[in-house]
Amino acid sequence: MLTKSNNRFAIVDLGSNSFHLLLGSISPSNTWQIEQQINEAVQLRAGLTPQGDLNWESMNRALTCLDSFAARLTKFAPDHGKVRIIGTAALRMAKNRALFLSHATKRLGYPIEVISGEEEAELIYQAFVQYLGSHSVIPEQILGIDAGGGSTELVIGCGPEPKLSLSLPIGCVELQTFFLGKDTVTAENFTEVNQLVLEHLRGAERQIQTLVSFGWQRIYAGSGSADILAQVNRFFGLGIGNEMSRSSLRQIRDDLISLQDYRQFKILGLKDHQLLLLPGIVAIFLALMNHLQLDKITMLPVALRHGALAVMLSAMPQPLMHNS
Repeated sequence: MLTKSNNRFAIVDLGSNSFHLLLGSISPSNTWQIEQQINEAVQLRAGLTPQGDLNWESMNRALTCLDSFAARLTKFAPDHGKVRIIGTAALRMAKNRALFLSHATKRLGYPIEVISGEEEAELIYQAFVQYLGSHSVIPEQILGIDAGGGSTELVIGCGPEPKLSLSLPIGCVELQTFFLGKDTVTAENFTEVNQLVLEHLRGAERQIQTLVSFGWQRIYAGSGSADILAQVNRFFGLGIGNEMSRSSLRQIRDDLISLQDYRQFKILGLKDHQLLLLPGIVAIFLALMNHLQLDKITMLPVALRHGALAVMLSAMPQPLMHNS
């Protein structure tokens, strides 16, 4: 039986673009619910210097955010064994990550894991499995995509465990630099970025071929990039529900190119920092869809933090149900 002192959990996702804090609880009747989700656009990956170090400006942004998270964690008081803090691509790449992690750990009061790209892919897969299971979707072989701020993960599987996961060291914050400082986005910009993404795909060609050999019935995408595309999709009525087709992505790309300033591409609900990422997100997804011959992708409202939560809950001594 869970007691009041140990029925609260927390997940912190130190992403390359945004930091996320997820707080939730488990009831005595063995149901769980998310009570708070806080997101801050820290843009840690944008602070990596050409030498591979996080600059002081990005570290200060991140630590200021973590001070706020730490205050919420202290007030919420989760059980110590039910707190997981995860760092991803930007921290994998940062040569001075030990310095940042030392400061961050002191502020949060909990250990921080910097996970591999493959672990990222496996966690997003768990997020997909939990979401689809809670919506009574018949299990099928799925291809999952997570285009993050500093890396892009691909994972395939059917059932509780993935069959293959891989990580490409390229993300939408990195691609954003191809467009910043320009008044317009040109067809040449997209061609340049497409070639860059394809180079990474060709570098993992053996894994890509194995991935394709498994086959899939459904393709899903998650995380912030999928949320941005889903918002664009709904705003312009480009697809059914959260489905995004390759032709719709081409239309968005062409619309971005046709504007004199793509930052005029105002979409209800899309924040300025999300809009700046849109060209890079479109470029990544178009390159993936072209290379893998994907006709459409369904965007799901889940991310790595939900996969980390699914893994945490699955380790509980009793089965739990989502209190929706």
